[in-house]
Amino acid sequence: MRTNTLFYWTNALGEAEIIDAINVGLSYETLSRLIPITNPALRFLIGTTKIQGKHLKNNFSVNVPYSDHLIFNFVGALLKQVGDDITASPNFKEELKRSLLGIHEGPFLSAKNELTVAAYYKGRGYEIKLSSSRESGLPDVILTSEPISSDAKLFPDKRLQLRATVNESGDAIQKCFSGICDSVIVLMLLNPSKSKFVASLNELAKVINEPSFRHYRDDDLIVMPMGNEYEAGDIRLSVVNQNLSLNFQASWPMDGPVEDFKNSIIKSVAQSTKAKKKSITWIEATGSANRYAMEMQLLRHVVGTEDFVRDQPNLEGLVIYSVEPAEDGKNRRAAFAVDVYGQGAKKMGIDKDSVTEFLKSCATLREVLIP
Repeated sequence: MRTNTLFYWTNALGEAEIIDAINVGLSYETLSRLIPITNPALRFLIGTTKIQGKHLKNNFSVNVPYSDHLIFNFVGALLKQVGDDITASPNFKEELKRSLLGIHEGPFLSAKNELTVAAYYKGRGYEIKLSSSRESGLPDVILTSEPISSDAKLFPDKRLQLRATVNESGDAIQKCFSGICDSVIVLMLLNPSKSKFVASLNELAKVINEPSFRHYRDDDLIVMPMGNEYEAGDIRLSVVNQNLSLNFQASWPMDGPVEDFKNSIIKSVAQSTKAKKKSITWIEATGSANRYAMEMQLLRHVVGTEDFVRDQPNLEGLVIYSVEPAEDGKNRRAAFAVDVYGQGAKKMGIDKDSVTEFLKSCATLREVLIP
């Protein structure tokens, strides 16, 4: 037996491909990597399925985090709606497999965002075409019968950028701290660049084992040992066999993400223009919907989002949204934050209510067993 949501995954991506991804994930875990699997869907698949020959079945005897469960089902609902469109675009399908079934969360989040945009339009009756990165410079979703296309972007949240930098720098982190035991260390990143972070770690490795080491600082990184009671930081990695806790903090200025936010919209408009379409850009803010609901107000005043959207030629609208799984004891829920800018989008019926209802329908897809 399997759930309908697992069926939607296997039907869209291929059962053999998902089994291969699970085996890769299991091998990754056996290597005791410092950076764990951060893709929530792959974590869920590893924890809740069993392989029987060439087939995948659900394992109902285990408990998994609610957030992983909700996200897996959410994507299942999206795959159900756009499965035929994925099949019609082989290049997009190959990229989708790599992103949805990979080890790290960054590519997964980008793919989930693209599917969300595509499924929203499909659910409203629009015919769509999905673009892959091989089709250089084109938007992710093209409405074939309308003068509109959409590119799906991730909001340049500092925590998301930090997670990406840390996830992609695991080998350098492990090498730098391999000889450090019984310590709590804070790493304050002053720049989200992976290459600069790795370069700083290489310099840190030259001095951190010296008895006189007290702290390290360069233009991109500050490192300080702290007391055992330290609990701050945006990301915490624990190395159990070394009794070592590494606490990473995003400490770069906010003006960088604001400019990245503007530039991502400008790039989206350029991609739509290349496709001879006008743009409705979609941006997902990952993480906390409740926190982002407050940040929306900041965007209105700091960025002047409404004026910015109005001043961009060929930009018909901007949709910003967030979905947050939350678990408080026995209470499980999903929180949503949605904001829509631009009269062009609203004339097409793309508004806060319709987007919120669509997100809720995906997050509350009824799970049933099928043969």
